[in-house]
Amino acid sequence: MNNRPVQTLLKNSIVASSRLSSTRSPSVTKAFATSTLITRKMSSNNSRPLCLIPGPVEMSSTVLQAHSTPATAHTDPKFVEAFGQVIEMLREVVQTKTAQPFVIAGSGTLGWDQTAANLVEAGENVLVLSNGYFGEGLADCMETYGAAVTRLRAEPGNRQSLEEVAQALQAKKYKIVTVSQVDTSTGVLGDVK
Repeated sequence: MNNRPVQTLLKNSIVASSRLSSTRSPSVTKAFATSTLITRKMSSNNSRPLCLIPGPVEMSSTVLQAHSTPATAHTDPKFVEAFGQVIEMLREVVQTKTAQPFVIAGSGTLGWDQTAANLVEAGENVLVLSNGYFGEGLADCMETYGAAVTRLRAEPGNRQSLEEVAQALQAKKYKIVTVSQVDTSTGVLGDVK
């Protein structure tokens, strides 16, 4: 098997990680760089490697096959029907019958931009619970839009305690509080409940 594409991807990920090291804490950069080195064979499809890095997600053979079909216009009746089903299923997920969910094609960082651009005015306080690379990136995004960001960091592999969060919330009034539910750079699950 030719591993060249995987090696190139890993090399590019490590280069990207080293470029970010000046703006990220050393432990976060190390966790990110280390995670780019993990690869193995997929159990369901041994013809290609599984690259376990933060970012691109693995897709099943069914999804990959669907991606190989010709593009469908957003006005096509098949697309309209499928999109309508997505909206209805999202209403179930967020437990509403009448609210209008928004489906936006993009990465998680697009969600950061939308949150910062639409919910926060320059100078407003934002509390970012940072559990790794993506929490730090979200804080950077908020600062780019002018928010006054307080970063409540946790040690790699850990998350903030409820007491730490409560203390931060008592210190000042925040417009929003953010948390990455799962920061893949450190593998930390933010207990949102």
